[in-house]
Amino acid sequence: MTTTVPIARSDEQLMARARTAEMLIPPRPAEIRRLRGHVAGTVLSGIAAAVVRDVLLVLSELVANAVAASPRDQQVRVAVRATRSAVLVIVENQATIDPHALSFELPPPSDRSGRGLAVVTSLTSEFDLRSRAGLTRARAVIPTLP
Repeated sequence: MTTTVPIARSDEQLMARARTAEMLIPPRPAEIRRLRGHVAGTVLSGIAAAVVRDVLLVLSELVANAVAASPRDQQVRVAVRATRSAVLVIVENQATIDPHALSFELPPPSDRSGRGLAVVTSLTSEFDLRSRAGLTRARAVIPTLP
């Protein structure tokens, strides 16, 4: 069963007149490509190509992390909402992590992993990662206007 955290009240204005996609995906890496195509073709149509690339990279990083941390019998919830000024990405999964143990800094070039959250924080105007009671929720806002 997937439990969802209600959208924060501060997100309500961002969601007004938004194009939205919400999906539950199995925790398999192959699903990320399908998700990217769906979001690009529906929610992000009409948005500048550079912004679309940033949104799809943030989406891919957050979903890949959720997929890696999710039990195989649980789905990952993804919501993407686009307005004229920003794109909101929310990814939820059934796993508990310690956000304080994560690194948001770029690792040394010799490290083979760990760049994802650093990339996400560099591309977003807001990023929040919370985990409690068996649910982890990542929330990112990518501006669409300069």
